[in-house]
Amino acid sequence: MTLRTELSWSRWLSIAALGTAALELGCGEMVVPRDVPVVRDTVAADASGDTPIAPMDAPPEAGCAMGETTCGGRCSNLQTDNANCGSCRTLCPAGVGCIAGSCSCRTPSLACSGVCINPQMDAMNCGMCGNACAMGQTCAFGMCVADCPMPGRLCNAMGTVTCASVQTDPMNCGGCGVRCSPGYQCAGGRCGCSAPRMMCGAACADLQTDGMHCGMCDNGCGTTGTCVAGVCMCNTGGTRCGTTCADTMTDTSNCGSCGNVCAMGQSCVAGRCVCAGGRTGCGAICVDTMTDMAHCGSCTTVCPATSTCVGGMCQCPTGQTFCGTICTNLMTDTSNCGACGNSCGPGGACAAGRCTCAAGYTMCGAACTDTAFDRNNCASCGRVCPTGQLCVMSACTSAPPLHYTFTRGTLPFVDACAAPGAVRMLMSMDDVIGPAVTIPYMFPFFGRPYTTIRPSTNGYVLFGSTAGPMDNAYYPTMPLPDASRPRPAAFAFNSDLWQRAAGGVCVATIGTAPSRRTVIESLDAGMCCGDAGVAHFTFEIILNESDGTLDYVYQTINHGGPGGAYFVIGAQNETALSGSTYEFRMGPPMMITAPMSLHLVPAP
Repeated sequence: MTLRTELSWSRWLSIAALGTAALELGCGEMVVPRDVPVVRDTVAADASGDTPIAPMDAPPEAGCAMGETTCGGRCSNLQTDNANCGSCRTLCPAGVGCIAGSCSCRTPSLACSGVCINPQMDAMNCGMCGNACAMGQTCAFGMCVADCPMPGRLCNAMGTVTCASVQTDPMNCGGCGVRCSPGYQCAGGRCGCSAPRMMCGAACADLQTDGMHCGMCDNGCGTTGTCVAGVCMCNTGGTRCGTTCADTMTDTSNCGSCGNVCAMGQSCVAGRCVCAGGRTGCGAICVDTMTDMAHCGSCTTVCPATSTCVGGMCQCPTGQTFCGTICTNLMTDTSNCGACGNSCGPGGACAAGRCTCAAGYTMCGAACTDTAFDRNNCASCGRVCPTGQLCVMSACTSAPPLHYTFTRGTLPFVDACAAPGAVRMLMSMDDVIGPAVTIPYMFPFFGRPYTTIRPSTNGYVLFGSTAGPMDNAYYPTMPLPDASRPRPAAFAFNSDLWQRAAGGVCVATIGTAPSRRTVIESLDAGMCCGDAGVAHFTFEIILNESDGTLDYVYQTINHGGPGGAYFVIGAQNETALSGSTYEFRMGPPMMITAPMSLHLVPAP
């Protein structure tokens, strides 16, 4: 039933009177307040020009479309126009629509006593007109139900209305009808895993039994394991190693214990890595020490490049002998003349396995020596100077020398880094003084005896172990002595160098008393700074026990680039009042193409 047939004429007229208080529209029409029922003006058309409602099948008026009527000077469809419903100026209030020319309540509203109400939530007309809910009840979904205190929410499920706690209800988690999956619980309005399960990725997992998440998320037991009380257990009784089960008696990746990997070519037998076919395990590989040149006879013996490994021994080519780490010809090698380690000494030559001496040198025993400066053979073989004295110009004297003389030569280079007992230091370092190294004899430097030395990364050696002003970055650019740095030092190639990781400084003492030699080798140093790895410097300082002389031997001097470079060669005493400079150079070219040496002799 529509409101049009339900209301009395007196009610219609009283409501129409309220319509006159409404706002006028631009075309002379009225707007009715939202709480006013339908108003139908049944007065016939007047001088305003409005025409009464026309039959549905009436022809269209002039200027209007089919089914439209002129109301207040505009065309209107009296079947649907809320301002002209059924006839001109019949107004439908808010919530009421014009349907088939009659003002009716919009779905789901219901007309009760001339007012449109929502029967789904109107406590006075719950579900139908006049059905009032009792005290303590509320209208929800068209049914009277008990009030739902906050923070609860009324939810309708299959016609049953309940007061749900959307913060904890797994059937209404965060909102009505939002259900948590089986195994999940609702907490804080969100679905989560219920104890003792835990969220792992997008699913809940029981960390006590889940083989994919054992004890913690993503800790899988694999196909060979089972999760028991949160711990992966091996199905076959093996040992758990990481994510797999292993037989530590036979597994080459876990031999004897987890993570113990056998070397290439080895097998795991009774929990131990063994090499097959009589081979020996050296580090991470199995080798045949009978034939392997890099492990000849033992894991640490490396044969020279020109040799072969036969029967576990390094075999040199015909005519050469294996001495230490090199193959050499004992007939011509001045450092191994006639026998390994037999050095002919400075000024000596080796011919047919016997040492011969150059002019100015005398054969004393098996080595050549300069009797003018050899304190063990001063002026003649076997004449030893008293303790504290030096041999200067064939005479024993306690007066210290004031400088050194320099003689160029081609003394063979001694690889101190490969010598037995060598000490290696200062790798990957720049502008550093190394720790004190003890030499096994007293060496006289400017007449003062020293038994300790301290190598530098910058091409010089300090005498003595006491700290001093040259213990930091020092590379003099002026002739010696340098009074600003009063320390006893021998400068073989003093410049701003740096030591590579594969290089460094090596110190070794070779030979036997009283003709031992201490060699301080700078191996493949670079030029600081920014040489881009192209500069290579290998040289050494040799301290000769027999006569207190020094040798500077140069194997590789290659600046390798265009930039400037500074270096000085020489020596100075502890007060920097005495000293000698051999040569002073500045800038490239800085290169030698053949071995070169300098022999330094103390002089008064």
